[in-house]
Amino acid sequence: MEQIPLDDSDTFALFGGGDTEDVWGFESAEMRNFLPVLQPHCIGDLIALRGLFSNRPDLIDGFVAGKQGQQNVAHEVLRPVLEDTYGLLIYQEQLMEVAHRVAGFSYTQADLLRRALGKEEDVWRGRFVGGCESNGLTEEVGVLCYAVLRDSGHLVNRSHWVAYGVLSYWVGYLKVHYAELFDGVVKGLEDNGGL
Repeated sequence: MEQIPLDDSDTFALFGGGDTEDVWGFESAEMRNFLPVLQPHCIGDLIALRGLFSNRPDLIDGFVAGKQGQQNVAHEVLRPVLEDTYGLLIYQEQLMEVAHRVAGFSYTQADLLRRALGKEEDVWRGRFVGGCESNGLTEEVGVLCYAVLRDSGHLVNRSHWVAYGVLSYWVGYLKVHYAELFDGVVKGLEDNGGL
């Protein structure tokens, strides 16, 4: 499976056309109807979409708008971390990277911040804003960036969704490039009660 390229245009055409019946994680009618709207063009799009559909459907419209060029990043200092998700903070790892880059937190401190949001905010807010000021940012920017983190809600674990997204992509690749074999396997599973 490691031989399968993660940038196959025919596979992305399958996803972009919503022809994902029997493609694990993308087989629902809702997902198949949505894929032509999103037009995923890279593995990152599929990974994010799997996570959003499962955990944060409230962010899907913003994700699509961002992909269509309507990114709305709260401050330019956040853009390098949020660029791959079209301006949205959706992964736990992104929150930690913002804390590391913007406020100078170690990754251990960033993880502690992630776990403390919504619980011990006063302590962490001061540390975060102070870290931003130490990195040459204004207090105003620090407060704004902290608000983005605080208001981000439930974030998905990217590493979890990478595995799901890549596996789904592989299944799509096999459907495109080995259609007869793929259809035979699906039929065999259906005949044996496996699907």
